[in-house]
Amino acid sequence: MRIAARDLKPTVVVAPDTERPIRLRTGAITFQFTEAEAIGLATQLADAVDQNRINQQGAQHE
Repeated sequence: MRIAARDLKPTVVVAPDTERPIRLRTGAITFQFTEAEAIGLATQLADAVDQNRINQQGAQHE
């Protein structure tokens, strides 16, 4: 399954004084994160980008 939306511009906002102050808004869906959860997700996304670049470079050299 794949969910897709046209011209979707996700935003990240802060809701101070809440249990999960980091908010990732993607259209009608809002994900709420603690600071640690947000950092963990950001790290996983950055690692995925690095891995994808490594895979692309390997494919170009074959």
